[in-house]
Amino acid sequence: MEKIGNIVGRVIGQVKAGTKIRLIGFDPLTTKGFVMFPKYLFEVKVSTGARLFYALLLDYARGGDHCWPGQQVVCEKLQVSKNTLRGYMRELQTAVLLKPHKMGFGKGYEYFLQPPQPKREET
Repeated sequence: MEKIGNIVGRVIGQVKAGTKIRLIGFDPLTTKGFVMFPKYLFEVKVSTGARLFYALLLDYARGGDHCWPGQQVVCEKLQVSKNTLRGYMRELQTAVLLKPHKMGFGKGYEYFLQPPQPKREET
């Protein structure tokens, strides 16, 4: 079976510039990509916005443990203000899921993502 990238590449080579290409039979909801949403986020006591922010950071990190998207970009994607985004950051820090590191004056943040800590059993 031929890979979709090879098929699309061959088709694009045969189509004139400016022509729209439709992928027939593909899920229209995922053609622009999607963000993985870890199930453990349902168990963390943070707002829905903070959960979306964490999922977006996971997407930017792409399997790594850190990323550094600009706050303006994140605000535009989540459609929130910088103050709201800072609130999400505080929530995730309190939940020990996020450790932001200021990279320097005017240089923004590097975000270190942490998996949820197992709950300690009380004795």
